[in-house]
Amino acid sequence: MITICGTLSKAWMAEAIGVAFDRDYYLNPQRRYAVDCRCNDYAAERFSGIRLFYSESNLGQIDYWDKNQILIGGIQPNMILGMLLGADFVPDPNHDADITPRCLSGRTLSELPSHESLIENPLIRLFDEQIRNAHETLWPIPPFFWDVSGRATIHGVLTSAQKFFGEAIFMDMVSEPQRSRDIMQWIADAYVVLCRHFSQIADLPVTGVHVGECSSCLVSPEMAEHFVVPITSKIG
Repeated sequence: MITICGTLSKAWMAEAIGVAFDRDYYLNPQRRYAVDCRCNDYAAERFSGIRLFYSESNLGQIDYWDKNQILIGGIQPNMILGMLLGADFVPDPNHDADITPRCLSGRTLSELPSHESLIENPLIRLFDEQIRNAHETLWPIPPFFWDVSGRATIHGVLTSAQKFFGEAIFMDMVSEPQRSRDIMQWIADAYVVLCRHFSQIADLPVTGVHVGECSSCLVSPEMAEHFVVPITSKIG
C-alpha cells in the first residue's frame, strides 16, 4: 500500500475559517502558532481519517508535525535570502507570500555580501531572539525547517537565481557561464551558512536537505547537469 498525505492551501483556509496570512502572521510567532493551530484543528475535523493537514506550501511533513511546535520565521527559503539581499516582503492575506522580484538585477558577484555577514542582519537577529524566547513554552522550529524532523528545506540554486536576477539568468548561463556558476555557488553557500546557523540556535540537528529546484524544468538536461547538479550535490 502507498501512503500519501497532503496540505491545505492558504486560499482554502482563508475562505473556510477566515484566517488572514498578513505580515504579522509571518513575523509574530505567537500569532503564527494560533493561526496554525486553528487551521490544523479544522483539517482534523473536516477531513477526519485522511492524511491532510495545514503546512506552508506542502513543506511540512505530517509524520513529523508536532502540536507543540511553533514556527519561527516560517517564510519560504528564497524569500528569506532575498529579504537579506534587499527584496521587500509582500504578504497576501489570502494566498502565499512573495518578495519583490529581481533584487540582484544589475549587481555583480563582488557586490554581494559575505556569507558570514548574513547572520548579522536584523531579520536574522530577530528570528534568533524569537527562537530563544519560544524555548520556554513550545518547540521552536527555525527558518528553513518546517517540522521536528530536522529536514532543512531550500530553494535550488537556479530557482533562487531566477528569483533574484529574473529571466536574464537563463541568457547569462549561455553568454556568461562562469559568472552564472559563481552566482549559483554563492547562493548555495548562503543557504548552507543560514541552515547551519539556525540548526545550532534551535538545537535541531540537520538530518537531510530538501531542495526545491522548480526552474530546472526550464533548461535542458545538459544545462541542468552542467550548472545545477554539481553545486547542489555539494550541499549535502
